[in-house]
Amino acid sequence: TADLLFTFRKGLEIITQGAPTQTDTIGKRVIQKWVADKPVSQLSLNAGLYVKVEAKIHNIDCAFYVHPSHQKHIRFFEDAKDEVVEALEQMIDAMEQESGLYYPYSRLSVVEAPLQIQWYFEGWEETGGLTFPGVLMVEEDTLFRLRLKRDFDSQQKRNRGNREPKQIKRDLFVRAVMRTFFNTGGSAGGTQSGVFRSPVVQLWSFNKSFSGEHYALVKQGMPMFLQQDLSSNLQTALYSSGGRGGRRRGGFRRPTSGGSSAAWDTLVAKMQKRSFAELDPNEEAKLYRQVVEAKGPAMFKMLKAYLGDDAFLGLVEDIEEEYAYEDIDFASFERAAVGDTTANESNQNLKKLMQDWLYSTDVPGYTLTRVVANKVDDGFGMVVYQLVVRIRNGEPGRGFVQITGMGRGDEAVKGIEIEGGQEVEVGMVMWEQPFRVMVEPFFARNRRTLMSPVRVPDKVMTGFPESYIKDVTDSEETFIELIVDNDDDGFEMPVRRIRKYLRPELKGGNWRERTMTMAFGRYETNYRYKNPGDGAQPAIWSTPIPKSGEYDVAYYFLDPNMARRMRVGKKFSLLVFHGSVVDTLHFERDKMKAGWNNLGRYKFEKGDIGMVELPDLSSGRLYADAIRWRFIDPNRPADSYEDDMPTWSFGGRGGRGGGRGGSGGGRSGGRGGNSSGF
Repeated sequence: TADLLFTFRKGLEIITQGAPTQTDTIGKRVIQKWVADKPVSQLSLNAGLYVKVEAKIHNIDCAFYVHPSHQKHIRFFEDAKDEVVEALEQMIDAMEQESGLYYPYSRLSVVEAPLQIQWYFEGWEETGGLTFPGVLMVEEDTLFRLRLKRDFDSQQKRNRGNREPKQIKRDLFVRAVMRTFFNTGGSAGGTQSGVFRSPVVQLWSFNKSFSGEHYALVKQGMPMFLQQDLSSNLQTALYSSGGRGGRRRGGFRRPTSGGSSAAWDTLVAKMQKRSFAELDPNEEAKLYRQVVEAKGPAMFKMLKAYLGDDAFLGLVEDIEEEYAYEDIDFASFERAAVGDTTANESNQNLKKLMQDWLYSTDVPGYTLTRVVANKVDDGFGMVVYQLVVRIRNGEPGRGFVQITGMGRGDEAVKGIEIEGGQEVEVGMVMWEQPFRVMVEPFFARNRRTLMSPVRVPDKVMTGFPESYIKDVTDSEETFIELIVDNDDDGFEMPVRRIRKYLRPELKGGNWRERTMTMAFGRYETNYRYKNPGDGAQPAIWSTPIPKSGEYDVAYYFLDPNMARRMRVGKKFSLLVFHGSVVDTLHFERDKMKAGWNNLGRYKFEKGDIGMVELPDLSSGRLYADAIRWRFIDPNRPADSYEDDMPTWSFGGRGGRGGGRGGSGGGRSGGRGGNSSGF
C-alpha cells in the first residue's frame, strides 16, 4: 500500500496507483494526494495534458485520459454514452464470470501514453509493459488510427437504416476495445500482441509472485490462455448480433497465427528434439519463450476442457484465495489441479497429460476420418441422432482432444485421450440434427481447430443410441488408399523451362499456398493455386505403388460455386500416368462435385510410380489440392465405398462425397502415399 503526494504544474493530470483523495491548488501549483489502500506490486506515474472522461461502473471509478487533440474520438460516442457504459458493464461482468477472477482495485485508469514508452524482452520475459496495477496505457497513435466516421457510415449503409445509430456506435466502441486490449494475433513463437497491455494480466499476476521450476507456464501461459479464452467469449457476449450471450461450451476459437506454416513446423521440429524441461530459460531465452507461448495456453485450455468449466473456475478461485500476495510455482498449481492420484484414474490420467507437456518430445497430430449422424427411432415415435466421429492420432505420443457436435438447438461435448498411432471412435447422442463437428486439438501439429460438416443418411435405424468411446481395430478398416496432399513429399511444382538472363518470367507466376476450411488436408487444410500459364510449371502428385492391382484414382476439388468465386478456370485438364500409358482427361469446373472426383480405374504393378499432373493451362486459376489412389479388392471388384468424410458445400452444410480426412484418409495411407497396409 502507499500514500503518494505529488506537486505539479496547474493544468496537468496525474495518474498513478490508487485513487486521488485530496487536491489543493496554490497559485500555479497543484498538490494532490493519492492513496493505494490495496497492495500493489509496482508503481507507475503518468503526467501530462489530458482530457478526462469518467464513469462509475460496478463500484469501479473508471477514467479515460486522452490527449486534447484526440478528444474528437471521445466526442464521437457522446450520444451513445449509455450504450457504451452498458457495454463496459457487460465486459467487466463477462471477464469476472469467465475467468473466475475479480478486478481488485477501486479505480481503473486508461491513459494515452507517448510512443517512447515501450515494452521489450529481457531474457524470455517482457519488461516495461503498458499494464500496471489499476492503470492501462495505450499508445498515442491507437485512437489516431481509428476510422470511426468512415466505419459508422459504412455500417449505416450496410444496415439500410434498420439499426439505431447508437447501437452501431456501441459496436464500434466494442470493436475498438477488443482490438486494443484483447487482440490475440501474433506469429508462431511471437508474443501475443495484446497481452502486454491487457487487463487480464492485472487479474492474474499483480497479487502474486511466481518462482520455482517451470514457473513461466503459470506466469506467462495462464494470462495468455485467459486472453485467448476471453477474446472468444467476449465477442459472443458483447456484439449486438449475439446479445448478452453466455458461455459457449466447446467454442474455443483457436487463434490463427500470423506466422507461416514453415515457422510453426520449424518450432515443432525443435520441440520434438528437446522437451520443455530440458530448455535453459537463460541461455536459450528466445526458444524458451516460443515454447512457453506454444505450450502454455494450450495446456490451460486442455485443463479447462478436462476438468469442465465450473471445476476449472473453482480451481482458479482456490488458487487466488490461497496464494494471494504469496509465491506460487508450477508444482503447486499442478497439485491443486490434479488432486489426489492414489485411487482416482481420471486424476492419474490428467497428471500424465500435464507431465507430457513438460517432459515429452512427442507432438500429436489429429485427423478426422469419419463423421456421420444416423437417424435412430427411440421406440417412442421420436427420432434422435447417433453421431459417430472417428479421429486418428497419426503421430507418436498421447494427446487430448475435445469434440463438439453442433445442432441448431443442441450441442454435445466430449473430451477424450488418444494414444499415438491410435484411431478412436466416439459416439454421441443428439436430440437435434447435427450439422457440424469441431475438434479442438489443443497442443498438436494441427494449427487450427478441425471442422467437418455432418453427413445424415435418410434411412432411420432401429435400436438405442448410445454415448461411447472405443478404439478402431484393423479389422474395421473397409478399404486401403493412398493420398498425396499438396503438403506431402509426393507433391511437386517443377519448372520445365530454364529461366535465363533477360528471358521472360513464368507466365502466371508461381504456385501459391492458401489456407481454407473447405480444402483437403491432414494437419493443415490448404491448397495451391496459380494464374494460368503456358505449361511451364505444372502441379504433380506421385506415389510408389506397393501392390499390383487396380486402383480408382480421384482428384479433390472444391464446391463449384466456391471455385467460381475463386476464379478457378472454367476448363482444365489432368494427366493420369499408369504404367507406360498417359491418359489426358478434360474437365469443366461447373460439372465437378465438392470432394473426391473419380478420374477412372487404372491397373498398376508393384513398384510403379502412380502420377497425376495438372498442367497450368486454363482460362482461369488452377486448383491443386490432393490426389487419391484407392485399391480395388480383386475378390470384390464391384464394391463401391461411400466416403466416411462429408464435404463442405457452398452453403456450409456439406453433403455426400469425398472428405477432408487427411493424408492416408486416416486409413493405411501415409505421407507421400507410402502405406503399411499392404
